[in-house]
Amino acid sequence: MYKIDPARLSAHATALTEDASSTATASTYAADHMTLEILDTSFVYSKAMFAANETVEALQSYFTALNTALTASATELEGTATRSLELDDAIEAELDREYPDAGTSPGPTTPAGDASSGSVHNAVDELTPPATEVPEDLVATILTTDWLSPLSALAQVLDWIFDWDYLDVIAKNFSGDWNKLYEVSDALKHLGAYTRVQGDNVRHEMAVTAGSWSGEAATAANVFFTDMADNLRDAGTKIAELGPEFEAVSRGMISTASLVSDVFAKILDAALVAAICIAAGTVSIETIVGGILGYLCGGIEIGYALWLAKSAYDTVQSVLTFFDALGAAVGVLGSLLAGGTDLPVPAGYDNAQVD
Repeated sequence: MYKIDPARLSAHATALTEDASSTATASTYAADHMTLEILDTSFVYSKAMFAANETVEALQSYFTALNTALTASATELEGTATRSLELDDAIEAELDREYPDAGTSPGPTTPAGDASSGSVHNAVDELTPPATEVPEDLVATILTTDWLSPLSALAQVLDWIFDWDYLDVIAKNFSGDWNKLYEVSDALKHLGAYTRVQGDNVRHEMAVTAGSWSGEAATAANVFFTDMADNLRDAGTKIAELGPEFEAVSRGMISTASLVSDVFAKILDAALVAAICIAAGTVSIETIVGGILGYLCGGIEIGYALWLAKSAYDTVQSVLTFFDALGAAVGVLGSLLAGGTDLPVPAGYDNAQVD
């Protein structure tokens, strides 16, 4: 049975317009809390920066598309309400029966008063300030004052131990505001919740409207909004699921920095022993046995430190593996959101002959 309540369609349109207006806030939120700045000294941190900034761009494109779809939907609903007031009820019902694709199998719809639609919430309320961690300088964690300013005797031994510029390598692998990734992670959780609430609102408004609008055009609109709501719910879930991937990278970097720091501490201990042995051997060079024992002692400690240095180097290089899962997850979300940028825009809920 055909029926329509123009006032309800206008209220539905107003609600969608309000939802559309909040997408700009979501885009700004993503930019403010997820954009990472480049650090010239750290090629590893640039990987995190690329992943985060690529995600921001994907989110902003999605929210722009959502704004377009919601705004166009509101315009169409308002136009349908206005046209309904202009037409005779009998003529309007006849036109609705001739709605394009009438009688074909529709997609999923939202029943009137659907309990799963929940109630209206302001999606922006989900965009609270994300949590952050206390800043931690990973380079300083690894390279203590003793490492940066070794005594001259110790510096000589360190030169023998390392055949790589450990100061440069550590700086390039661990420099960066890694704690910023905690903020990125939490921001994604809030943006995911925001997107899911948008979906809930779209479904709720359709559930209310379904109680006062029926017919072929109403069914087409219901299918359209039900699909949009599902799209938003799914996207919100995927956005939130990306958050832990950024946190995992940050935690991995901090854990690795601590591990390397421990290895370096052992290298420092071995180097100190070697320096003492060699110095003692040099001083007692006139006693053949003393000299041999001194250099032998130093050689053993240097050999041990060389083995530790190799372990430290391998551990430092392993940080690159943290970005494999992150890059894959960002790619998956980017593809999903790219599909969302083609969110359907309504072509008309009423008969084209009515326009």
